Amino acid sequence: MPGAGFYRIAWVSSDDIAAEQSQGRDGWDAVKIASIENRGQTDYTVKNLNAGALYWFRVGSGNERFGATEWSG
Repeated sequence: MPGAGFYRIAWVSSDDIAAEQSQGRDGWDAVKIASIENRGQTDYTVKNLNAGALYWFRVGSGNERFGATEWSG
């Protein structure tokens, strides 16, 4: 990931997945993604999370804000 133009952080909660599924939609439609320009920063704060909720996170990188992403893990 060094030298990447942008970092991507994707997250979703089990509650958000269940809410989408209860509406007959794919639960993974609830995934939120932030695309952060690489300016040498070493942290990012995800806001508006619910206390006690179970979340899944994934981090990746790419050279363009909305281009292809190489996901870690």
